[in-house]
This record gives sequence, structure tokens and C-alpha cells, in this order.
Amino acid sequence: MESMTETIKDYVKDLDEVAIPGFGTFAPVKYDEQVSVDSESGEMKLLPPSVVVEFKPSVVVRKKFIG
Repeated sequence: MESMTETIKDYVKDLDEVAIPGFGTFAPVKYDEQVSVDSESGEMKLLPPSVVVEFKPSVVVRKKFIG
């Protein structure tokens, strides 16, 4: 399991999707840096760019868990 996780991380950090047939797809979503303003204090903060991984289950997995 650890080696699979590391392999997925390696591909996703390069912004590549990883598809596992019958299971699903791990897709990276990159967010650019942005300025956030605190509504109470008015303080501005610069949020760094980030990459979030979204999982899209396959039809087989959805049918098994949803019914």
C-alpha cells in the first residue's frame, strides 16, 4: 500500500492523473496563489499555490457502495 501511495504521489506532483481500472482516478487540481482578506480585521494574507488531489471513483465502485 505504501509503494502504491508513493507512486500516486510521484505522478500527481507532476500534475498527471492516475487511473486504476475498476477503482477510480486520482486527479490533481492546482490552485494559484491568492490574496485572502480577513473579514473581521481587514488583514490581507497571501496564500501560496497548492495542489489538491481529487478522487473520482469508477462506476464499479459507485455501484458497489451506492447500490
